[in-house]
Order: sequence, then structure tokens, then C-alpha cells
Amino acid sequence: MSRDQHLKELVAAYDGLVAQQVVEGRAVAFIGFSYGGYLGALLSAQRPLQWMALRSPALYRDEDWFVPKQELDKDELDRYRRSVRSPEENAALAACEAFSGDVLLIESEDDETVPHPAVKSYKAAFRNARSFDYRILEGADHELSSKAAQSRFIEELLRWMDQVTGGASAAVSEKAGGAV
Repeated sequence: MSRDQHLKELVAAYDGLVAQQVVEGRAVAFIGFSYGGYLGALLSAQRPLQWMALRSPALYRDEDWFVPKQELDKDELDRYRRSVRSPEENAALAACEAFSGDVLLIESEDDETVPHPAVKSYKAAFRNARSFDYRILEGADHELSSKAAQSRFIEELLRWMDQVTGGASAAVSEKAGGAV
């Protein structure tokens, strides 16, 4: 499937979620990792989000929008991600620049899949966010293969959610028996 198809599915999932009577449409958070973070950035341009947490969000060339992800030239994609990009040259970064909610951006220190320049591109793009927090998971790889890195990620995410929601995420977690 292409990114176009994946984004359409994500928009449909969002619409289904906010159609639920228990969900308040203006109070939606998106948490995405890698490709999911990239798609979440694009979703923010099409649907209202109040909070967005992205961990190692991937970056793709706009020119290859209809090419299935598996068919992309991996070496060319790696070269693209190893240069800082601007919102003027990338739709996901343009969406980030327009985003006015609260943002958490987390980078894995030892990430070879989404290298520092790609994350730096996202970091620079969030100029209009209501609040912006950036964290580095020291010693973590892209997959968060160690239990310690996984735990640090969850701790950072929950700490940030408590901060931007005034502790509401802890209450929700408690209601759910500790599972978020």
C-alpha cells in the first residue's frame, strides 16, 4: 500500500473514533512511532488534534507519495533522512509547522533508521506549537530493543501526558487498572 492509502485509512480511523459518543472531538491525542509518527503529522493537517507525541518520526520524500513503502529505494531514503529538511520541501514538516497543539518529540540516540537530521527537521518545524518538549532516549535504538529503553519511553510519555493534561492521563490509567 502507498502512503496515500495508509493516510486515508488513518483519517477513517480518526473519524470513527470521534464519532464515538464517549470521545470529545477536540480532545484527541496522537501517539506515533516511526512511519506512524510521519502519518500522524500528516493527519494533523486534515483533522484536529490537541496533543501529538512522536517518537523517531520517519521522513519521506513527497515525490514518492503513491509508491508503496516497500518499493522505495532504501539507500535514497537514507540519504534523504540524513539531511535537514524544511517545511517548504516536505508535507509532513509543513503540517508540523501549522500544528498549534502540544507536542512531545522523542529521539532514540542510537537510531540508524531515523537519524538525527530527520528528527532535527521535525524539531525545527514545530514553530507554532502551544508547547514543545524534546527528549532523547540515551543509548536507545530505533526499535527500543532493550527493556530499559522501553521503560524510559513509557515514563517520558506518561510524564508529558500528565503535564499537558493536568494529570488527566494518570486518572485514565488508574481507571483502566494501570494500563494505558
